[in-house]
Amino acid sequence: MNKTEKVLRTAFSAAIDTLDKTYDQYPWEEEIYYATWLAQTYYLVSHTTRLLSVAASQFGPGEDALHRACLKGLREENGHDILAKKDLELLGYDMAKMPELPFTVATYAHQYYRAHHCGPVSLWGYSLMVEGFASLKGKKHHARLEACYGKRAVNFMRVHARVDQGHFEHGLKELEGLDKKNLAAILDNLDHSRVIFNQMLLGMQAHCDGLRTKKRAAA
Repeated sequence: MNKTEKVLRTAFSAAIDTLDKTYDQYPWEEEIYYATWLAQTYYLVSHTTRLLSVAASQFGPGEDALHRACLKGLREENGHDILAKKDLELLGYDMAKMPELPFTVATYAHQYYRAHHCGPVSLWGYSLMVEGFASLKGKKHHARLEACYGKRAVNFMRVHARVDQGHFEHGLKELEGLDKKNLAAILDNLDHSRVIFNQMLLGMQAHCDGLRTKKRAAA
């Protein structure tokens, strides 16, 4: 393991552990909480291919490997937002009635900012955090959801926890030979994205808590 890979693995592991603790505490067994997560996931993941397109367009002819990595990601991630939407519909919810929450917007808006102002390679700080979380922690969360909702309504989690296992390791290899400037951009984005992404989940929980309080008050 070279020095760059070691630095990245250490940083990503710490961020992933933080997210995992928040996911462990989320009330997945209450349907509205899971439905809200699916809706916000749809809104967020709808921007994945668009962010990859932005990044791909900014890598010049001398950065072919990273440009091709973005194009490969486009093919792999295309349609993943629809998985979340279909899971939501299988639960009996209408996406049009599920509002997009503030921290969801903040999560993807931050990545557009990074791509345009900090360089396209900085997006790896976010994408590898998410891919790493799915690869390293996703199976237990998928099992928990499947125990509650069966196999039909957990396809998004299944794909990312059990099918996309190689994405994290492959993503790290794409960054071999990275210079200090780009490494710093990735780590800086990771540091901020960890906080924002974590707040997105906490925001979902707060939103659902509020809905539950209103329902009880109206009863």
